[in-house]
Amino acid sequence: MARAVDLTFDVTDYSYSETDDNGNFQMTDDSKWPFLSLGVRDWDRPAEDGKFGLIYNGEATYGHTHYHGRSAGTMMKRYYKGRLEGTLLPAQRHDHALRRARLPHRA
Repeated sequence: MARAVDLTFDVTDYSYSETDDNGNFQMTDDSKWPFLSLGVRDWDRPAEDGKFGLIYNGEATYGHTHYHGRSAGTMMKRYYKGRLEGTLLPAQRHDHALRRARLPHRA
């Protein structure tokens, strides 16, 4: 059985701002380029019926952000984020008899 794991790499930047309900400035948060993310993903299900497998996705992000808030002031911060998700799934069933039963019959 062939398996494939995806490796991901992302270089980006972002800008975010907030205002209150009246449109008054609350805060801004801007990243300093580059903002880097590395990840790994494996979404292959097990091939054998009755088996279980783990699909997962993980990512690590690092960068610098410039924050300015109306009441908090201004600061440059290092930003770190890690995320790991996993799900235990059963194998996909390949019920050929059921598929054959749904095919139209020819006379």
